[in-house]
Amino acid sequence: MIGMGSSEIVTGRLNQAGPLFLGGLALGMIASVGAVYLATTSTQITIVFGLGLLVLLVGMLVLERVRTEPVAALEASPDWSVTVAAIEGEGAGQKTAVAITDRANRLVCANSAFIDAFGVSSAPPQLPLERQGLEAMIRASREAWRDGFLALDELPGLSEEEAQWSVTAVRAGRGDDHLIWRFTPIHAEKASRLEALDLDGPFGKMLSRAGIETAITTAHGVIRSVSPGFAERAAGDAAATLAGQDFVSLLRSDDRDRLFFAREGRGGTPQTLIDVALHEPDAEGYGEADEGASLMLLVDSGVGIGSGWDGSSQAGVAQL
Repeated sequence: MIGMGSSEIVTGRLNQAGPLFLGGLALGMIASVGAVYLATTSTQITIVFGLGLLVLLVGMLVLERVRTEPVAALEASPDWSVTVAAIEGEGAGQKTAVAITDRANRLVCANSAFIDAFGVSSAPPQLPLERQGLEAMIRASREAWRDGFLALDELPGLSEEEAQWSVTAVRAGRGDDHLIWRFTPIHAEKASRLEALDLDGPFGKMLSRAGIETAITTAHGVIRSVSPGFAERAAGDAAATLAGQDFVSLLRSDDRDRLFFAREGRGGTPQTLIDVALHEPDAEGYGEADEGASLMLLVDSGVGIGSGWDGSSQAGVAQL
């Protein structure tokens, strides 16, 4: 028979119970019940004894499950304290800000550099940024979830007084259900005033009326800002910033190498593209467009006076 003293042995083996052990346990219970019946020849006593054994076994099974399930759940959950210790020392020389978000864009982990820069209540992509920065971050989040990786050379929507960051987002986790964001400070001299041209203001609108659309791009061709006229022709919305998009993707060329806005196609006006490097004239590397930001000028065919432009140049005659 299985007495009270054997309960610890049974409990200790339940974790490793296989079909053979469970079969032996069942046979032992049947033998015990049979022995009680032979000893007492009482059906009632035998039934009570058998039910008691069954209740005892079920109780031990439930108790063991209650003990083991929290341990398994604890082992399955991530240890965020270890993660914090790992990302706290990441890029210590550059003070890289690191944040981890879940599928609902909730902040689940961040190092002190991120908290100092953006606050504990902010989670990517919803950071305390201006409209350009928010739009770029939302696009970055969508592309990171879709493609598994996203990089921004520079986070737009920041004033000259604020720190400048480059951003990467990587999808990670057992179920690819987290994003790891890294914000690396850009250690550069204060941005040139030329790069801070307000294309959204009177300057950009004035050029648009003259048939010249403008955009400022990074050295890698990523848009930082555009004029309302450029946004209207490229995206159909004059209020769109287009920050973070690839400048070249908004254009197309035909078999005669004529350049058009991709949205307008051949039905639009051919454009002349002028790439102006935004460097101070006396600065080192002046004129090297691939080393810094650029002012892109898209000039409608026919705008201007003289034979230097490709076209009849009739559009500028009335302005003479």
